[in-house]
Amino acid sequence: MGFQVKEVSHTLLGRVRIVAEGRGIWREIILNPRTGELLRDYARPLDPGAAPGAPLLRRSRDDDDDDD
Repeated sequence: MGFQVKEVSHTLLGRVRIVAEGRGIWREIILNPRTGELLRDYARPLDPGAAPGAPLLRRSRDDDDDDD
């Protein structure tokens, strides 16, 4: 099973903020509604005792630098 959306809201800059939970992970996604661009995809364990820095989601190989 995937993530369950807990909240959808707008930021002060008009971006869409989606908060979801699933598989022991809290996730925040920020989208630009004009372009559909994914601006942020942040995830952390729901368990506050989990080890920091442990990989939660697979990351893209693109480092988002504009120099490529």
